[in-house]
Amino acid sequence: MEQEGGQKAGYSWVVLSAWATASPDNFSAYVRNPQAKNPQAQMPGNPTYDDATVRALLAYFQTFSPQEQP
Repeated sequence: MEQEGGQKAGYSWVVLSAWATASPDNFSAYVRNPQAKNPQAQMPGNPTYDDATVRALLAYFQTFSPQEQP
């Protein structure tokens, strides 16, 4: 976060985290083809990422979203 990562995605890590939490399918599509979701994205697409890799990315980015307290 901060100066690490998230710069080529076109979205902050906070936004990516919210997206991974609220819309995992859209997040996954973005990781595989970011220009389809944001033509300004500089991040290269990752169409060869397998489902396990995308699930790991989802889990990682979801850790940045605030967890609801019971």
